[in-house]
Amino acid sequence: DPDVVSNIRGLLQGKLAIRGTLDQPKLNGSVNLLGGNAKIQMFGVNFGLNGKIDIDEDMIKIDNMPIIDEEGNTGAMNGTIIHNNFENWNFDLFFNLEEYYDPIYRNLVKVDNFLVMNTGYEEGSVYYGKAYATGNANISGYSDNLEIMVNMKTERNTNINFPMYESSEIDDDLSFVWESKNILTGNTVQPEIDFTGVDLDLNFDVTPDATIKLIFDEQTGDEITAKGKGKIGIKLNNLNDLTMDGTFTVTEGDYRFVLGVLNKNFKIQNGGTITWNGGGAEEALLDIKTTYNVVANVNEIVQELESKKSTTSNQQVNCNLLLTGSLSDPLISFEIKAPKASESAKAAIDRINSDKDELNRQFFSLLVGNKFQPTVGAQAASYGSGAALDALTGQINTLLGELSKDVRLNVNLQNNTTSGQTSGQIGFVTNVLNDKLTIKGSFGVENNVGNTNQSQLIGDLNLEYTLDENGNFKVSIFNESNDYTVIQDKNLGQFTQGVGLQYQEEFQSTKDFVLLQTVLDLFRKNNRILNTKKRSQKPVPPVAVQKAAVLNEE
Repeated sequence: DPDVVSNIRGLLQGKLAIRGTLDQPKLNGSVNLLGGNAKIQMFGVNFGLNGKIDIDEDMIKIDNMPIIDEEGNTGAMNGTIIHNNFENWNFDLFFNLEEYYDPIYRNLVKVDNFLVMNTGYEEGSVYYGKAYATGNANISGYSDNLEIMVNMKTERNTNINFPMYESSEIDDDLSFVWESKNILTGNTVQPEIDFTGVDLDLNFDVTPDATIKLIFDEQTGDEITAKGKGKIGIKLNNLNDLTMDGTFTVTEGDYRFVLGVLNKNFKIQNGGTITWNGGGAEEALLDIKTTYNVVANVNEIVQELESKKSTTSNQQVNCNLLLTGSLSDPLISFEIKAPKASESAKAAIDRINSDKDELNRQFFSLLVGNKFQPTVGAQAASYGSGAALDALTGQINTLLGELSKDVRLNVNLQNNTTSGQTSGQIGFVTNVLNDKLTIKGSFGVENNVGNTNQSQLIGDLNLEYTLDENGNFKVSIFNESNDYTVIQDKNLGQFTQGVGLQYQEEFQSTKDFVLLQTVLDLFRKNNRILNTKKRSQKPVPPVAVQKAAVLNEE
């Protein structure tokens, strides 16, 4: 069956006795297979075969034939192939990828890191990647009803990917769509695997040498990458029904969490599991806890003044993301912990964890801005939009960055909780005069909560001109808006103007510092001058040269 084994080729060399009739020939003898090859379609690997084959009237025998993977590793194949006048082929082949007999040295050699899978991604792929293993496999049965049994242990450099096709939910208000689509047509891709007529029984002893990746969205990078251990069984009957059993326990790994512009790498805690209970591959049950650590001011959520005084403000905060449910429909929940915080801070965090809406608000505030949002009264109203502003600003700037290559645009939305000011600005940067002149500017509106009926225009302008070819000397002229705070003098005026001179140079030692050496040369004697890079020798006067020539002729 070419869907199971293909690319079969090789050269037979030997002696055969042929008897019988043209319709029913009888062959006897032995031949050597040279340059043999067979590709196992479902695993995408070619195996090289070289060795002796004994042929009887209705049977082909193979004894300890070397089987070589695409990287030159060697195993052994034994077995028989029975036929009825070269029809109704019946196979019984055993592949030993644990050890093989070396006829030259007449001893057993252990197999190490045999390549058993090498597939790339295609539409509808249930799995793809590269796998190395040791173990054994047996292929038996008739060509239209084969049984394949595999017992393998994963080895180093194994990387297997499983694309996911379904959606997942966080809660009623937030949801993800994990769906693979054809990039050209936009149509949803359904996983396809067709091994009708094949009974497949795969048993894997997965070790931490293997890296397993569950890809929820290939374009955004939303995925789980993990190492672990476990025994996993995969069965596929001749009706093309696939089932899986076993538990994979994570020893280390990462979960890249992607939601809009938010992209954070969570560490998977040791002991998380993926369990199959006899259903399809997508019915695996998840029990995985991941953590993203930040350092945040816990005083923002501690309401009692005395508790704030006794609490160290900055603490390590664990943002835990829990994955449960099935692979096809995972459930995502959040949890916040601060193991080293005071009891009052822990109590405040417990209150947050018990309120789903507040938990979502604080969780994303920690991810976006590394800070809690205050939970009391008017403060919460003034602070509450900080994380949302950061996320919105990032998303707008991503879109603006694609509009023009000559002018770089950006948006800056701010909520200054210290001064009570809110502002929105649109900025631009462009280069002219062969990139010698850089123009930076912004304009917008600022509102002070102390003057609710008063808004003022704000704007900045900075002109920076490069004076030399190396770009070391620059002169700048600027006009900037003053950002008042409670400790600043409001009599400064609305704007500040100025002129500046800038010098920038990279050097590894003071001897390489050209500007410094030039200044020091002013105080050195002529024979100690170090900065000679731009100094040139005086040419010999032409008259002296002519006189020397005349003397030589005389």
